[in-house]
Amino acid sequence: MGLLIVILVIFLSMVVLYKTTGVRFGNLWTYGIAFMLIFSIFTFVAVSKENELNINSYDGFLSATKVYLSWFTKFIKEVPEITGDLFNIDSTEEIEE
Repeated sequence: MGLLIVILVIFLSMVVLYKTTGVRFGNLWTYGIAFMLIFSIFTFVAVSKENELNINSYDGFLSATKVYLSWFTKFIKEVPEITGDLFNIDSTEEIEE
């Protein structure tokens, strides 16, 4: 039930975003916001299911939020390392001139 409410709130916010901004005219900023909302929904659900957390109760939702924020922080910290490995660049090394 809690997941259904979260999805409904995000869907309604997407409708409001579409109606109040220029997303239908190709505004890149609004596409970015929509992408982040969709990314947040799917990753929150995936992290909650991975850790077998029940988001139907208030306490379960709070614990799921804490786990998600911890995962998201770790994800953000690892992005430079992943992209550096992709291009074979170590972003932690100092550039010697």
